[in-house]
Amino acid sequence: MAASQGDYPGVSSSGLGGGATNEPLTPEVVAALVPDRPAEAHKYRFGRVLALAGSEAFPGAALLCVRAAARCGAGVVTLASHPTVRSVVAVAAPEITHLSLDPEGAPIGPGLWERLDGASAVLVGPGLGRTQPTRDLVRAAVRRCTGRGIPLVVDADGLVALAEDQDLLQALGPTTIVTPHAAEWQRLRGGRGLAADQPLWSQAADDARTWGATLIAKGARSTVAEPGGRTATWPHPNPALATGGTGDVLAGICAGLLAQGLSAWDAARLAVVVQALAAERVLAQRRWRTLLASDLWDEIPAVLHSLAAARTSAS
Repeated sequence: MAASQGDYPGVSSSGLGGGATNEPLTPEVVAALVPDRPAEAHKYRFGRVLALAGSEAFPGAALLCVRAAARCGAGVVTLASHPTVRSVVAVAAPEITHLSLDPEGAPIGPGLWERLDGASAVLVGPGLGRTQPTRDLVRAAVRRCTGRGIPLVVDADGLVALAEDQDLLQALGPTTIVTPHAAEWQRLRGGRGLAADQPLWSQAADDARTWGATLIAKGARSTVAEPGGRTATWPHPNPALATGGTGDVLAGICAGLLAQGLSAWDAARLAVVVQALAAERVLAQRRWRTLLASDLWDEIPAVLHSLAAARTSAS
């Protein structure tokens, strides 16, 4: 992709209507977005996440995303996956509930669609695989979510299936977040690379408008764009996040925040900041230079608490 991830925030773009600008993402900007936790609330008040994730080859992707969704406060998280994945996740994260897909990734019985219809947010894609039944499942789930206005996150293998149906991609709707890294973004663009003479964030805004969805263009300085032209960029690169599985964690955070009632734009912005701050906490507290994606889990609640406290003290 030709455009550089070194594009800096805060620059106006003549190519976007209304003199749109790219704003920096900061803790101060997103602190007000942290969901409330009412003292008398029950688990369903905090939403139901359904994740279609994982396969025999990638059971860890499912674990990474569902535990991230739970850690950021979703009330109930359900994983629909292969039985092999279920056995892995059940041991590592006993809080997660389960539905089964067959070995090729197709649903077993009607329970999946019933659970999807009752979900507060749906996550499709991490480690799901690329068999034809799986791709068909992804597209069916996306159509059902967009048709019913169910908040949706599409990541990883879900993006591969989505890229094969440009009509579906361009009809996603405002309750959807797509989370591509550079190669996945190019695939969604029909193989077209980014233009070297246009800021990355401006091109993200163009694609978000075309697809009708919120886009997180993942990279050293991840950029969030929404269909109305607003964009925001995290300005502090952290190479420790350049490791396998961090995208699965980010997708899980997005789904967990959507389930708690945030809009796609707000959930995406808060998720990017929460993940970045969680990584900073891991490195600072443990005096490490690198991290594993699973190291982020336990820092997610601490970051949300810190942001909520900052909001309270500022008000």
